[in-house]
Amino acid sequence: MNDNENKEKKPRIFTRLNIILFMLLIVAAALFVISHSDLFSGTPSITVSSYLEKMKAVQELSTAQFTYNGIAQIYKDGKKEKPECSIRYSAVVKAGIDMNDFKLEADEETKQLTASLPEIKILTNVVNEKSISFIPENAGIDLRTALTACEDDILQEVQSSHDLFDTAEDNLKGTIEAMLLPLISDSGYTLVWE
Repeated sequence: MNDNENKEKKPRIFTRLNIILFMLLIVAAALFVISHSDLFSGTPSITVSSYLEKMKAVQELSTAQFTYNGIAQIYKDGKKEKPECSIRYSAVVKAGIDMNDFKLEADEETKQLTASLPEIKILTNVVNEKSISFIPENAGIDLRTALTACEDDILQEVQSSHDLFDTAEDNLKGTIEAMLLPLISDSGYTLVWE
């Protein structure tokens, strides 16, 4: 009976020893992973590509809005010598960028993020139809023609004056810097505009 009890105890001892060794191996592996992981170290890991994906989900980022009061001219002929009528109007113009064209690159050696803005463009150009008035009042111009003339006039005005684009660029940089602040605040990175 003693031999049978010893035979039954030996497999149990080896089983318990195997379980203990297996658990020690798991603990050692976990300690190794933790000690070599950025996730648990004091320095945060920057994942620029995933952060940029979230920023690009915004698609269009409008950062400047001007209300414009103008006077558009409609001419009978293409020579633009004598206007058929003038149209007084009010419009709202918004400028910004397509975030899919925004570029952000990280240099881990220099701890520098380089951002480059795409071309700023007019995102919306909306003429307030209720603000339209014709000079002379009985000009006989249909609304679609008047709206097209007003939209063309405001685009010419915006293109000739860079105020809207300069304001949009300044606001874009400030907005993007604010969006990137959580990414760079504790990491020691600096942001440089290209």
